[in-house]
Amino acid sequence: MRTRTGFILAMVCVVSCPAAAQQRTAVPAKADPQAVLTRLLGTEGKPQDWAWLALRATGDKELLPLLEALAKSGDVRLRQFAVACLAEIAGKEAAPALADRLANDSENSIRVDALVALVAAGAQTPDLLRAALASNDEQIRCIAARALVNLNHLDDARPALCALIESKDLPTAAISRMSLLAAGNAEMLEPLRKIFRDPKAEPALVVLLIEQAGEQKIKAAMPLLEDALAASHTDDLMRVRAFRAMSAMDDAIGPRLGKAISDSDNRTFQCLMMRVLAERADAEASLKRLAREKELPGVLARVELARRAEGFAGLADPLAEAMALGHPIVIEYVLDCAKNDVKKNPRASDAYTPALLAFVESVPRDEARMTREHIQAAMAVKWLAELASPRAVEGLKKLAAGRYDAVLRLTATGLYKSDNLALASELAAPLLASAYPDIQQDAALTLGRNGDKRATAMLEAIVADSNSNPALQTSAAWYLLKIQGKTAQAVQELARQVK
Repeated sequence: MRTRTGFILAMVCVVSCPAAAQQRTAVPAKADPQAVLTRLLGTEGKPQDWAWLALRATGDKELLPLLEALAKSGDVRLRQFAVACLAEIAGKEAAPALADRLANDSENSIRVDALVALVAAGAQTPDLLRAALASNDEQIRCIAARALVNLNHLDDARPALCALIESKDLPTAAISRMSLLAAGNAEMLEPLRKIFRDPKAEPALVVLLIEQAGEQKIKAAMPLLEDALAASHTDDLMRVRAFRAMSAMDDAIGPRLGKAISDSDNRTFQCLMMRVLAERADAEASLKRLAREKELPGVLARVELARRAEGFAGLADPLAEAMALGHPIVIEYVLDCAKNDVKKNPRASDAYTPALLAFVESVPRDEARMTREHIQAAMAVKWLAELASPRAVEGLKKLAAGRYDAVLRLTATGLYKSDNLALASELAAPLLASAYPDIQQDAALTLGRNGDKRATAMLEAIVADSNSNPALQTSAAWYLLKIQGKTAQAVQELARQVK
């Protein structure tokens, strides 16, 4: 069955050829999904990267035993992959496996990644961090000491940090100085100011320090953030980072944020800064001033004021105005608002429905490849499915019933990405009868994600086709096992085969 890979898999790993979408051949005989996974994942041979990425993209927590086995594999790349996935898929449940890699892995880079994952998941403990201070790797000691400062274990962290500021590795020394500044060592300020004022300083290092100041709410670092804003070599994106860090600590910065937005003519800066301003509880006065403007800041401010109103009253008009601007960063802004509001207040979020549906309908229909605009439209479909208001469902049904074009393909993708599995399955089910194999495949993946048996025949065809894209075949095999209720058994068998 030679087919065009659907937009769903394009978002994971490939962009496909449109001509093959209209070619269909006989369906191959059935194949064992467990055996296909074993072959593609290479647990008994050479692993295929796209297959592992596709399995990771399912996000299924049932994969935890397999990832735990991979974390102890003799293959460094598989261990790196496992550590990258563990906390992402299993959260704090992955802590034992990550702690084991931190303590026992032979590769410094994997031990570092394991500690970073533990801290990011909030699964670190003072005892684990104190043990990490004994590591022979400076980066591990630096991360552990910084985390101990965050937990207010200053006496444990300070000796290690005082040693690390002498490191020959500039980022390690600088991050350690910032951690000591957070711990109350005011003498660290001046050496750090030299970095912020140096036009030749590595921008990535300055960004790390700015983000550290904001995350740890280091008020003693405010002069450094002012230095970043004042420096002629600071670009707009770094200025946004500095303002965001300051906003986390300064209760009176709201008007200053509003003025920075109004004074700029950079749309990206304005959108990013509006997000910083809108997150503040005291933003309303600044938003009202900006709302009087005719340009982009005024449009976004009117959106934000309506989002603060009871039941999102009056939101539809400024949303339509924002989407009509057609700028990708503005569309991204609206989609981010929809994401947050649909989760917090789904009933009132029906105000987003007309603007999101109109946007999906407006994207170029004759494109063969997935552009940024199509990806954004697919996300609009995702939020519409999760909103699930009668108006949104009606609009999605119309989109799913449309002719074969880019809009239909991105609609299938957005349904697959939606966490409203039941609705997505019902909307995608009619697409199993499509005349186009890529639409059939995308629909089957959507139903398979929900364990819906109606996808069985199509998933079996994909699994049996040796010419299928490895990522597509991996996803199909996994979802077929889910429908059969055999994922736990499959994971245990795959884990047993890991070498």
